[in-house]
Amino acid sequence: MLYTPIFLHTHDDPQQHPNEYIRGATLRFLQKISKDAELLEPLVPICRSCLEHRHSYVRKNAVFAIYAIYREFENLIPDAPELLQTFLAAESDATCKRNAFVFLAHCAMPKAVEWILSVYEQISGLDELLQMSIIEVIRLDCKSDSAHRVSNFITCWYGMLNPSSRLDIFAASLSF
Repeated sequence: MLYTPIFLHTHDDPQQHPNEYIRGATLRFLQKISKDAELLEPLVPICRSCLEHRHSYVRKNAVFAIYAIYREFENLIPDAPELLQTFLAAESDATCKRNAFVFLAHCAMPKAVEWILSVYEQISGLDELLQMSIIEVIRLDCKSDSAHRVSNFITCWYGMLNPSSRLDIFAASLSF
């Protein structure tokens, strides 16, 4: 990694830079170097703070960076599932929501199911990509040992079979 020494020398500046593109690009770079715990440890608080940035580009990349760090070193961000569950509940941007939900689906499936149940009535009005991720989680959860939820999810599936999105209709119909 040729750029790692340069990054190490100036890692605070890019992540706290006023330009959102530079912050987002730095967070994307963190995803690529997520194999070195010593390098990532001092950057975790900065990644957390970027979840509250005013631009969705920065928040979206902060979710990805936290996902990459948590996937490699759970001990660096032990509360990442709770952090992103809170983030998901408060977020308004569809892409950021989808990324946080995908994190929960891969790293904390019960929290993803809990979130689905909490927004049960609004699922048909959510973004298509988020609905696709929800369908996948429902499919995986119903295949696991949670047959008591199948009846709850059937109504949800039926609600996603609306004519506004052919992609969701196709994915939901394949799931039955």
